[in-house]
Amino acid sequence: MLNITISGKELNNIINKVVCILDKKSPISFSRNIMLQCQDGKVAASAIRRSVGGYNFLKVDATSTFTDMSDGKILLDEKAWKLLSKMNGEVKITMKKNDIVVNNGTKTIKFKNSIEDFPDYPEFPDESSNGDKKFEFAAQMTERDFYEIITNMSSFAKVDTYSLDVHPKPYEYINFNMKDRRIESTDGARLAIKYLQINNEEESQNFMLHKSVSDNLKKVLDKKSDLPIAVEVNKEYCRVSGNDFTYYELRLPVEYYKTDVFLNVPEIAKFRISTKDFLTCVKYYADNVIEKKDKKPLILNIEQDKIVTYAVNSSFSVNDEIAIHGFTGKGVEYGFNSYYLLDALKLCNSDVLECKIAENCIILTSKDYLFMVLMVYIGK
Repeated sequence: MLNITISGKELNNIINKVVCILDKKSPISFSRNIMLQCQDGKVAASAIRRSVGGYNFLKVDATSTFTDMSDGKILLDEKAWKLLSKMNGEVKITMKKNDIVVNNGTKTIKFKNSIEDFPDYPEFPDESSNGDKKFEFAAQMTERDFYEIITNMSSFAKVDTYSLDVHPKPYEYINFNMKDRRIESTDGARLAIKYLQINNEEESQNFMLHKSVSDNLKKVLDKKSDLPIAVEVNKEYCRVSGNDFTYYELRLPVEYYKTDVFLNVPEIAKFRISTKDFLTCVKYYADNVIEKKDKKPLILNIEQDKIVTYAVNSSFSVNDEIAIHGFTGKGVEYGFNSYYLLDALKLCNSDVLECKIAENCIILTSKDYLFMVLMVYIGK
């Protein structure tokens, strides 16, 4: 039966990291619980999140190795894990029959092991090395790069209506197109592509992760770390492994969109523009002019050497100009969702943007990113 002495700081660390996957609004009470497990001198906290067809899992390991401990596992309800996460100093946790006894300083706390209430609590995926359950290499990158990818690209995917009875759609996912060395995300009105500068010795595989991965892993990832993140896949799961965590996500049983179709559009005009100038201009309209309750378009009138911008709200109108360079093609006037343009411009990582105007969209290309934003109807 479980018996462990652990520092409050380390207990707090693993609990606060793993809670980010919990669905605190779930009607299933064990979906808000945390499993604490001791095995082979190691301690880990784990939690689950229900998905269509099963569960996603997250496990966070304590960094210390423990010698004075007994193997076992306990399931902590929300009140219990919140209490444990606030403890300081040495914390001793002992199982006694169906009870959990916690000693912290002069305090002794006793509560029930919730695992007795949930005999069917989901087990972590089988890590068998045979058949469909065998995990195979898909990709490897630094923790910093992985954090950037899922944080930036998740904003270009969308979730219309969350339902555990309907399979998610591809536009809810970030597509890791490892064969073409790029990451793709689209919500139907815009497309983001992040080009990868990585070379894996092993052959990579394509895979998708739901946009919620950025929330599920937001506390376990270190955005400054160069430690490796490994992604492996089998028929049922994607497994993401880091320095002190393992995350399992159910795979979507369909392929992602062929994004080249969106990009192979006839060119009407192209030009170069200062990223800073374009960003400053669009941000002004998004912050001060466009009303979120009535999102009228931002008008771009593209001429030989400038873009004349215009927007109106219920009280006033604003127009401005931005210089452009290297213009070829013919002048056009398009309307765009200013917030979609702003999302793209915030991620552009070069001083100058290459811009392409097509029949129904604008395509922005910077150092590592490409963005396509569809036009919206201007009206009269």
